Amino acid sequence: MIIILVSKVTGFLRDIVLAQTFGAGNITDSYLTALNIPDILFSMNFIATNGLISSFLVASGNVYISGLVSIPFNIFVIVAIFLGSMTNSYVMVYGTLFAYVAQLLFQIPFLFKKGYKHKFVLSLKDENIKQMLYPVVPVFLGSYVNTVVNRTLASTLESGSIPALNYANKLNVFV
Repeated sequence: MIIILVSKVTGFLRDIVLAQTFGAGNITDSYLTALNIPDILFSMNFIATNGLISSFLVASGNVYISGLVSIPFNIFVIVAIFLGSMTNSYVMVYGTLFAYVAQLLFQIPFLFKKGYKHKFVLSLKDENIKQMLYPVVPVFLGSYVNTVVNRTLASTLESGSIPALNYANKLNVFV
Protein backbone atom coordinates (compact mmCIF):
# COMPACT_ATOMS: atom_id res chain seq x y z
CA MET A 1 0.00 0.00 0.00
CA ILE A 2 2.79 2.42 0.92
CA ILE A 3 4.69 1.56 -2.27
CA ILE A 4 1.63 2.32 -4.39
CA LEU A 5 1.26 5.67 -2.59
CA VAL A 6 4.97 6.46 -3.20
CA SER A 7 4.48 5.50 -6.86
CA LYS A 8 1.50 7.85 -7.19
CA VAL A 9 3.37 10.66 -5.41
CA THR A 10 6.44 10.33 -7.66
CA GLY A 11 4.17 10.34 -10.73
CA PHE A 12 2.44 13.46 -9.48
CA LEU A 13 5.84 14.99 -8.67
CA ARG A 14 6.93 14.22 -12.25
CA ASP A 15 3.96 16.22 -13.56
CA ILE A 16 4.67 19.08 -11.14
CA VAL A 17 8.31 19.18 -12.31
CA LEU A 18 7.17 19.25 -15.95
CA ALA A 19 4.69 22.05 -15.22
CA GLN A 20 7.19 24.03 -13.16
CA THR A 21 10.01 23.62 -15.68
CA PHE A 22 8.19 24.18 -18.96
CA GLY A 23 4.82 25.56 -17.88
CA ALA A 24 1.71 25.06 -19.97
CA GLY A 25 3.04 26.13 -23.34
CA ASN A 26 4.18 24.94 -26.74
CA ILE A 27 7.03 22.72 -25.51
CA THR A 28 4.79 20.90 -23.04
CA ASP A 29 2.05 20.67 -25.69
CA SER A 30 4.53 19.09 -28.09
CA TYR A 31 6.00 16.76 -25.46
CA LEU A 32 2.64 15.41 -24.30
CA THR A 33 1.39 15.04 -27.87
CA ALA A 34 4.61 13.34 -28.97
CA LEU A 35 4.25 10.83 -26.16
CA ASN A 36 1.14 9.49 -27.89
CA ILE A 37 3.18 8.34 -30.90
CA PRO A 38 5.80 6.33 -29.00
CA ASP A 39 3.09 5.12 -26.64
CA ILE A 40 1.34 3.62 -29.61
CA LEU A 41 4.32 2.18 -31.46
CA PHE A 42 7.04 1.60 -28.89
CA SER A 43 5.62 1.74 -25.43
CA MET A 44 2.73 -0.64 -26.04
CA ASN A 45 5.21 -3.49 -26.16
CA PHE A 46 6.88 -2.39 -22.95
CA ILE A 47 3.58 -1.61 -21.25
CA ALA A 48 2.16 -5.01 -22.23
CA THR A 49 5.34 -6.83 -21.21
CA ASN A 50 5.53 -4.88 -17.95
CA GLY A 51 1.89 -5.71 -17.29
CA LEU A 52 2.42 -9.41 -17.91
CA ILE A 53 5.52 -9.54 -15.74
CA SER A 54 3.84 -7.53 -13.01
CA SER A 55 0.81 -9.82 -13.10
CA PHE A 56 3.02 -12.89 -12.85
CA LEU A 57 4.88 -11.39 -9.89
CA VAL A 58 1.64 -10.47 -8.12
CA ALA A 59 0.29 -13.98 -8.69
CA SER A 60 3.60 -15.32 -7.30
CA GLY A 61 3.25 -13.31 -4.11
CA ASN A 62 5.36 -10.23 -4.95
CA VAL A 63 2.51 -7.73 -4.72
CA TYR A 64 4.75 -4.79 -3.88
CA ILE A 65 6.61 -4.93 -7.23
CA SER A 66 3.60 -3.66 -9.20
CA GLY A 67 3.67 -0.43 -7.19
CA LEU A 68 7.41 -0.24 -6.87
CA VAL A 69 8.04 -0.49 -10.64
CA SER A 70 6.57 2.97 -11.30
CA ILE A 71 9.00 4.72 -8.98
CA PRO A 72 12.15 4.33 -11.15
CA PHE A 73 10.06 5.22 -14.20
CA ASN A 74 8.94 8.47 -12.60
CA ILE A 75 12.46 9.29 -11.39
CA PHE A 76 13.93 8.80 -14.89
CA VAL A 77 11.23 11.01 -16.40
CA ILE A 78 11.86 13.73 -13.79
CA VAL A 79 15.60 13.63 -14.61
CA ALA A 80 14.76 13.76 -18.34
CA ILE A 81 12.58 16.83 -17.78
CA PHE A 82 15.38 18.62 -15.93
CA LEU A 83 17.93 17.65 -18.58
CA GLY A 84 15.52 18.66 -21.33
CA SER A 85 15.12 22.09 -19.78
CA MET A 86 18.90 22.58 -19.79
CA THR A 87 19.65 21.10 -23.20
CA ASN A 88 16.97 20.16 -25.71
CA SER A 89 13.33 19.25 -25.25
CA TYR A 90 13.89 16.03 -27.24
CA VAL A 91 15.76 14.76 -24.19
CA MET A 92 12.39 14.49 -22.43
CA VAL A 93 11.03 12.16 -25.11
CA TYR A 94 14.13 9.95 -25.23
CA GLY A 95 14.32 9.98 -21.45
CA THR A 96 10.73 8.80 -21.22
CA LEU A 97 11.41 5.98 -23.67
CA PHE A 98 14.45 5.04 -21.61
CA ALA A 99 12.23 5.06 -18.51
CA TYR A 100 9.93 2.46 -20.10
CA VAL A 101 12.93 0.23 -20.79
CA ALA A 102 14.23 0.76 -17.25
CA GLN A 103 10.82 -0.17 -15.87
CA LEU A 104 11.01 -3.48 -17.71
CA LEU A 105 14.61 -4.14 -16.69
CA PHE A 106 13.75 -3.38 -13.05
CA GLN A 107 11.28 -6.29 -12.96
CA ILE A 108 13.41 -8.94 -14.69
CA PRO A 109 15.52 -9.96 -11.64
CA PHE A 110 12.34 -10.44 -9.58
CA LEU A 111 10.86 -12.48 -12.42
CA PHE A 112 13.79 -14.91 -12.58
CA LYS A 113 14.01 -15.04 -8.79
CA LYS A 114 10.47 -16.47 -8.81
CA GLY A 115 11.60 -19.18 -11.24
CA TYR A 116 9.87 -17.92 -14.36
CA LYS A 117 10.77 -19.79 -17.54
CA HIS A 118 9.50 -18.38 -20.78
CA LYS A 119 7.49 -20.58 -23.11
CA PHE A 120 5.65 -18.61 -25.77
CA VAL A 121 2.30 -20.14 -26.62
CA LEU A 122 -0.47 -17.99 -28.03
CA SER A 123 -3.59 -19.66 -29.24
CA LEU A 124 -6.54 -17.47 -30.12
CA LYS A 125 -8.65 -20.61 -29.82
CA ASP A 126 -7.86 -20.83 -26.11
CA GLU A 127 -11.01 -19.90 -24.16
CA ASN A 128 -8.98 -18.05 -21.48
CA ILE A 129 -7.39 -15.82 -24.13
CA LYS A 130 -10.80 -15.09 -25.64
CA GLN A 131 -12.29 -14.25 -22.25
CA MET A 132 -9.42 -11.88 -21.59
CA LEU A 133 -9.38 -10.18 -25.00
CA TYR A 134 -13.10 -9.54 -25.39
CA PRO A 135 -13.35 -6.98 -22.56
CA VAL A 136 -9.77 -5.66 -22.88
CA VAL A 137 -9.81 -4.65 -26.55
CA PRO A 138 -12.82 -2.28 -26.34
CA VAL A 139 -11.56 -0.71 -23.11
CA PHE A 140 -8.09 -0.19 -24.57
CA LEU A 141 -9.41 1.25 -27.82
CA GLY A 142 -11.96 3.43 -26.04
CA SER A 143 -9.35 4.82 -23.69
CA TYR A 144 -6.96 5.54 -26.54
CA VAL A 145 -9.64 7.15 -28.73
CA ASN A 146 -10.78 9.27 -25.77
CA THR A 147 -7.22 10.50 -25.18
CA VAL A 148 -6.65 11.29 -28.86
CA VAL A 149 -9.99 13.13 -29.19
CA ASN A 150 -9.40 15.14 -26.00
CA ARG A 151 -5.89 16.15 -27.03
CA THR A 152 -6.98 16.92 -30.58
CA LEU A 153 -9.73 19.19 -29.31
CA ALA A 154 -7.36 20.79 -26.80
CA SER A 155 -4.80 21.41 -29.56
CA THR A 156 -7.31 23.69 -31.31
CA LEU A 157 -7.46 25.90 -28.22
CA GLU A 158 -4.78 28.26 -27.01
CA SER A 159 -1.25 27.12 -26.23
CA GLY A 160 -1.07 25.22 -22.96
CA SER A 161 -4.47 23.57 -23.24
CA ILE A 162 -3.00 20.08 -23.69
CA PRO A 163 -0.88 20.26 -20.51
CA ALA A 164 -3.83 21.73 -18.60
CA LEU A 165 -5.99 18.79 -19.70
CA ASN A 166 -3.19 16.34 -18.89
CA TYR A 167 -2.61 17.79 -15.40
CA ALA A 168 -6.35 17.71 -14.67
CA ASN A 169 -6.52 14.05 -15.71
CA LYS A 170 -3.46 13.17 -13.64
CA LEU A 171 -4.88 14.95 -10.60
CA ASN A 172 -8.16 13.09 -11.08
CA VAL A 173 -6.35 9.73 -11.23
CA PHE A 174 -4.12 10.66 -8.27
CA VAL A 175 -7.07 11.45 -6.02
